[in-house]
Amino acid sequence: MSLQEIDTHQNVSDLQGVIASLHQQNTSLVEEKTSLEAQVTYLKEKIEIFKLKYFGKKSEKVTRLALEQLGLLFNELEEEKAKAPSEQEELIDIPAHQRKARGKRAPLPADLPRKEVVIDLPESEKVCAEGNHPMVCIGEDVSEKLEIIPEEIYVLQTKRKKYACQICQEGVKTAALPPSILPKSNCGEGLLAYLVTAKYCDHLPLYRLEEKLGRMGVDLPRQTLARWMGEAAQQLTPILNLLQDRILESSYIQMDETRVQVLGEKRKPVLSDKFIWVRRKPGVEPLILYEYDPSRSSEVPKRLLPE
Repeated sequence: MSLQEIDTHQNVSDLQGVIASLHQQNTSLVEEKTSLEAQVTYLKEKIEIFKLKYFGKKSEKVTRLALEQLGLLFNELEEEKAKAPSEQEELIDIPAHQRKARGKRAPLPADLPRKEVVIDLPESEKVCAEGNHPMVCIGEDVSEKLEIIPEEIYVLQTKRKKYACQICQEGVKTAALPPSILPKSNCGEGLLAYLVTAKYCDHLPLYRLEEKLGRMGVDLPRQTLARWMGEAAQQLTPILNLLQDRILESSYIQMDETRVQVLGEKRKPVLSDKFIWVRRKPGVEPLILYEYDPSRSSEVPKRLLPE
């Protein structure tokens, strides 16, 4: 091979490396441009919200601001996908540039129960194609998918045996009902715990719980759900008092208030600030209590922190 042919071959190889590098740079720039455009859109929406909040009319602060905030919430899916891919990525070094390897899916938790579905070949296919000899199983391929069983609602029917004396025909005896947190309602403890968790931990309002139960075939008006919540709060008052005593016994208590807006508060405008007061006993197992009060006056901490 002549020197000229060697130089030509080397030049072609170098050009191929440069082209591959430029292609990778172009891909990176396109991805960066898409990310920056999404950030610009997000910041424009934030600016509009601030304009409405500080310069808009009071009616716009309630309606249009709520709609803009809903728009930001609905963009959550795209934002989270852009920030954190579900599969881990690693970089592979190849000549002239780096490229992303195929993601490695994280294994499913080993402590979750497993339900097996076995798929076998039909008997007619358990013979080899060459000599028509019977084939034997030498192993299996296992793949896993995460599944969920939706909530199940049912009627718990309690039957209490009744006994009477056939001779005296008096003094009927019936087995006592087990204790219940809401003894005069048809709400079971499991349903009550589900409703309280959904409302106060998952932040589902009662009208959404009403709709969700309706799709499950149960008609429970939100007024009934609200009454159950109130009765449950009364039944849990002894636990609240015990927690309060434990907090007040501490030599160091953390306390603060957070502004909230509450509709229907008497003698206060709709957009006026109300407050959630928090008391916290720090430690390895901290105790936390929340209390609502429409006032921020000094009387509130005096009431919550009695001498």
